Amino acid sequence: MRGWVESCGKDYPGYGGRLTWSLNRDGEFTMDDSGQELGHCATTTHGDEPKTYNIQILCFMRPLSFQQTLIHELTHALTNEFRIGDKPKIEGFCNYVAYLYLKHVQDSDPARQAEASRAIKRMMENTNKEYGEDFRDILDFLGASAGALTWLSGT
Repeated sequence: MRGWVESCGKDYPGYGGRLTWSLNRDGEFTMDDSGQELGHCATTTHGDEPKTYNIQILCFMRPLSFQQTLIHELTHALTNEFRIGDKPKIEGFCNYVAYLYLKHVQDSDPARQAEASRAIKRMMENTNKEYGEDFRDILDFLGASAGALTWLSGT
């Protein structure tokens, strides 16, 4: 994540103890027309103090699915830290960053290539507006652009 942020020309935030993550074994995340929520990033503001982020991820996923979900949720924390987390198409943007990670795995890790390819295929076929259509619109527009964070800031 740090390498991608720096390739976009930004400094990776020094979260310190402000970012925590945990596994949720109860599986009580939202289940709605978007499907089962696999992770969640709760951002808490503290007046003039820096924000804190608590990421929870559903337990019992395959390692690559866990990593994909963690990258998506870390992108929520990152965009909130940069004060651009409320932009339109934010879920699609977080999926875009997770896609970049999966693409990297697909291209560089022969042992996980097939699994990454299946995950990418699911993303490309997702019919949900925010997670599917918005993701594909952003991917079509940006490709693998190093200016993704700058683009989001301007939307």
